[in-house]
Amino acid sequence: MTEGLSNLDGDLASIIETALRAVDAGTLVEAACCIDVPARTLQIRQHAISLTNVQRIRVVGAGKAAGKMAAGLEVSIGEQAEALGVEISGQVNVTDANVIECGRVNVIGCRPSGYNFPTEKVVQQTQVVANIVKGLQAGDVCLALISGGGSALLELPKIPLKDLVAVSKALSQSGADILCLNTVRQCLSAVKAGGLARMMPAEVLTPMTGLIISDVIGDNLAMVSSGPTVVDAPLQIKAAAEILHRMLAPSQIPDSVAAVLKQSSKTETSVSSVDNILIGNIHTAIDAATTAARRAGFEIANSVHASIDACANVAQLARQYARYVASWPQSAKPTALIAGGEPTVRLADSPGIGGRNLQLTAMVLEEIIQLETVPNKIQFASVGTDGEDGSAPVAGGWFDQELAHRLVSDDHLRMELKRAIRTNDCYRFFHWVGYCINPPSDVQTNVCDLQIMLIEPKKTSGISSG
Repeated sequence: MTEGLSNLDGDLASIIETALRAVDAGTLVEAACCIDVPARTLQIRQHAISLTNVQRIRVVGAGKAAGKMAAGLEVSIGEQAEALGVEISGQVNVTDANVIECGRVNVIGCRPSGYNFPTEKVVQQTQVVANIVKGLQAGDVCLALISGGGSALLELPKIPLKDLVAVSKALSQSGADILCLNTVRQCLSAVKAGGLARMMPAEVLTPMTGLIISDVIGDNLAMVSSGPTVVDAPLQIKAAAEILHRMLAPSQIPDSVAAVLKQSSKTETSVSSVDNILIGNIHTAIDAATTAARRAGFEIANSVHASIDACANVAQLARQYARYVASWPQSAKPTALIAGGEPTVRLADSPGIGGRNLQLTAMVLEEIIQLETVPNKIQFASVGTDGEDGSAPVAGGWFDQELAHRLVSDDHLRMELKRAIRTNDCYRFFHWVGYCINPPSDVQTNVCDLQIMLIEPKKTSGISSG
């Protein structure tokens, strides 16, 4: 089968595509921004920025979707800014796979896809971004375009880069979630936790404006890309130290990290204020998926009532989905269960190729085929909205009752699934059976992972009897 949305069932493909297009970074920025030329005002949602006496709009930022955000900004305000004699320029840092052409803003690829740690090029290009902010003048407006993934794309470390990468890798392999990771990374960086915004010169009176696409459940903006524009959140030195000592062995904590964490947690003050504006999140995607599912004739199950915690450990989450299927009433109508989050995975010592979406899909599949009674038609998909899933070259995986039937009747296939789960090598399995997912190539975003389960009635006595 062809990998991508084209090999999914029609309803499932349509629901996923609708959700992803709703949170496309360019679409979100275009919907949020416009210039009122007669009033000389830049409008961003409910925020109005006067362009009177403004000569330049300087754009900075980072994240997997920051390039598409810059492109959307140029579409929405480029011609109007030119009509007012206002220049738009700047730089955003993205992954190599997310580089796109923009007419006014430089979009710089700084690290390979699937490598979620800063590189020497990231540090070099972050200095370029920092210099843009430090060089702001009276009469400039600064817009910061921030999306998920920016923690590894915007970095001026307080410690040697190799030490920062080592401790970040160790935390990731130990199953640390994004809140733990970013709490530690903020304390080790000069640009995170409001550091970028604090670089603005005092004479720049117009606040920096952050346009933020959140990939964090709960939308704590200090955690999105480690909050480079969030100046009111103090560094959590004590919490960072506790996380390190709870999750890592002493030998995994470099001396340079320990030295930084011994310093005072004094909160730096900003010379300029910042207006941070949330323009998209996982709820935007879930709402769009819900509308598409209803349009396709599905009733919507509440993920909270179904006891689905989309940020749990993948093993726990897989059991939650299986329990929901096992308790699904025989008389129910076609049902869609839609959730969003970022489950955690504790990696094997020598993990194979894959990510949390493929791992979750494999574990849900394994749980489903063990049920005594299941619906006649069932589909499940877990997709990274950023188009990446760990080290795999796909965004996630899916399965349907046909694949489940194959597993029940094929001992070798079942053993391969178990091996893939045990070794975190789920990409090879789903690629082999033809159930990988790539999102639409023209969509760029990052709003956590999207999980969709579609169930239709007519129960049978065990998956193998279907």
